Amino acid sequence: MPGPPRQTAGLMHPGLDLPIGTIWWIECGFAARAAELGRPVPEVPAVAELPSTALAPGVEEIALPLGRQTWEHELHLVVAVGPELKMAPGLVFTATGRPVFGAIGEFVPQQYGVRAALTVDGTLRQETDPAAMLWGVERLIDFLLHKHGLQAGDLVFTGTPAGVGPVRTGDRLTATLADGSCPLHVRAD
Repeated sequence: MPGPPRQTAGLMHPGLDLPIGTIWWIECGFAARAAELGRPVPEVPAVAELPSTALAPGVEEIALPLGRQTWEHELHLVVAVGPELKMAPGLVFTATGRPVFGAIGEFVPQQYGVRAALTVDGTLRQETDPAAMLWGVERLIDFLLHKHGLQAGDLVFTGTPAGVGPVRTGDRLTATLADGSCPLHVRAD
């Protein structure tokens, strides 16, 4: 059972009853993503802890920094730990030499087998399929609980499927649960 909530961020988010704690990022949660990167399939989850400043809850617009960096999008199914698990679609944006940052949609009670989808300018780019996850949500939660001391209020970005791609100025990204609920709209400016 998770411990009491950490107060690392103190941020609240729609659908959550607790302040956001530690943000855990599973770096390669799908075999197809490992293949896309030209890496072997990992035997155990590679976990990164993101700073609370990496999260922009409720964000509707993201301004891409000027410069030569190539920004990429990653769709994640995000799990919030608490008295009950909750899920939301989430996006992580990465660029070499820049801090990682993410945004998440509204959380809803956990639904096993739920998928998340990402469209860019109306075209489907990524979709999570729980059956294709290397470890699945329950195993990831158990792993983090025992290996890293998962706490109530923590968020888990469960890994991105294949299809990671560039984000360009003017792109409109929409992440949802696959049934279209909990939309997160992001415009790259």
